Amino acid sequence: MAAAATQQSRSIWRALDLLGDWATLLILESYWLGARRFGHIERLTGLPKTVLSSRLKILLGAELLRQREYSCRPPRSEYRGTRKLMDLFPAALAMYQWEERWGRKDSKFVITLKHRACGDSMAPIAVCGRCREELDPRACAWKAGPGAEFMQSGYARRRRRRAETTVRSGLLDTCFQVIGDRWSGLVLHSVFSGMNRYDELLSATHAASNILSDRLKWLCQSKILCRQAYQRAPARYAYRLTARGRDLYPILVALLAWGNRWYPVAQGAPIQLSHQSCNQPLELAFVCSACRQPLELGAIDATITTAPAAKLTGDANHFRQLHNS
Repeated sequence: MAAAATQQSRSIWRALDLLGDWATLLILESYWLGARRFGHIERLTGLPKTVLSSRLKILLGAELLRQREYSCRPPRSEYRGTRKLMDLFPAALAMYQWEERWGRKDSKFVITLKHRACGDSMAPIAVCGRCREELDPRACAWKAGPGAEFMQSGYARRRRRRAETTVRSGLLDTCFQVIGDRWSGLVLHSVFSGMNRYDELLSATHAASNILSDRLKWLCQSKILCRQAYQRAPARYAYRLTARGRDLYPILVALLAWGNRWYPVAQGAPIQLSHQSCNQPLELAFVCSACRQPLELGAIDATITTAPAAKLTGDANHFRQLHNS
């Protein structure tokens, strides 16, 4: 295993620093579901105005969104996605795939995806883009690339503790609990990279010891990680991925690829992934579960309905009306 100092990836760190935030993911979800104006986003996400305003400013500054004026008197603007936002399509599919497998079963809403090319309802399946084998992290390898470097943590302290998060989206709730927390994402990225002991994770993530302990405890309680003793006196543990945790791999691979594209390192990719089954560099792709053909942006129709057992609240009514408009 390479030394932890050579395993830092600027691209994944910057991707998770921007997207590893619950409120930001709620806003992006509302955009993908059709909300374009501040009031619509506010009602759909349930976020306080101050939080919503601050996150929208961040997304504008990061050039994921841009503003377009739709009224001169009074002046009013709406938000439009950039190519940078559209390139998060694979990550969105990966989140949907994970939520369908492992998410809460009492959601207020049901999402049905239809592939326009074959006309069938389907689920996205993450595969190797070269050999089309379904993606399994145990069949993938990594090594430090030419852009690997040691990084100091420069994160803003804007994230809430996990227990203080009360807003729910109703769609990708469970997935957002993991990806919407920057530190959990960094811990998982490190575990997927072969670091599974506490001191290794502390060095790799630059997290404070209390933060790392909190996230490891939560990830184990959520059955994403499990711990195995490798020393009795004193007690020492290694953290291993469960099946639920392994299925998060396509999300992190998608975010890594997105970060490499939009936050490149001059020397090259910080981490190089390969698929051992075909012995080729790993390229993440998604195929339709019905016809096994590649899924591209704009090739999927999404229908969102209220779950049969759900009580339709005012917010849920607005959600349905917004989607159908």
